[in-house]
Amino acid sequence: MWSPLVLGLKQLLVQPQCPLCGALRDQPSWSHDLCPECDSRLQLPEQAITGGTPLPWLASGSYSGQLRTAMLQLRRSCNQALLSALSSSLRKAIPAGAILIPIPSWKPRHRANPLPLMLAKALERPSAALLERSRAVVGQHHLKREQRLQNQQQSFRLNTGTNARQAIDWRRQEAWLVDDIITTGATVWAAALELQREGIPVGGAACLGHTPRKPPQ
Repeated sequence: MWSPLVLGLKQLLVQPQCPLCGALRDQPSWSHDLCPECDSRLQLPEQAITGGTPLPWLASGSYSGQLRTAMLQLRRSCNQALLSALSSSLRKAIPAGAILIPIPSWKPRHRANPLPLMLAKALERPSAALLERSRAVVGQHHLKREQRLQNQQQSFRLNTGTNARQAIDWRRQEAWLVDDIITTGATVWAAALELQREGIPVGGAACLGHTPRKPPQ
């Protein structure tokens, strides 16, 4: 017979919790979903938001407010359960025949952004590291759209260290680029051009947050 103390500890260890705030829930079937309070604060749409410039894209929500805060937390914590919760609508929207291509970072490995690779895993589709950086780029936070396009131009090349390209039937499947944030789309567009030059069809891009456009002044 289990003692009340052991039973209490066992329940605590297996009791699911909100991946964002850590609040415990009583329902044992509750796993990666956000608690009602965090869900209310984030206000993520039930369906992924979409757009078509410079190529078709899907996003969990706008990169602002509580979603932006959660994504900044993700970069530090690498919490896969939280990422799974935030990308729920994307998993439903990504086409069944998509091959996910994470956007590689231009920074050294120890400083690289982990979210594109993590998001590709959370989306539960086949993925392939088909791209690598051909050169370093500058940070884009303060660059305008045309400057971003120029900054990313020819900054990708096909990763010759993998045979994934030959193992995929590109007549039946298409590449979907994966990044954490899409702002002007300059990065995913440069990556898409490189894949298309190599004869790989690109269906679009998926991200956690899409930066909302600033209203005209």
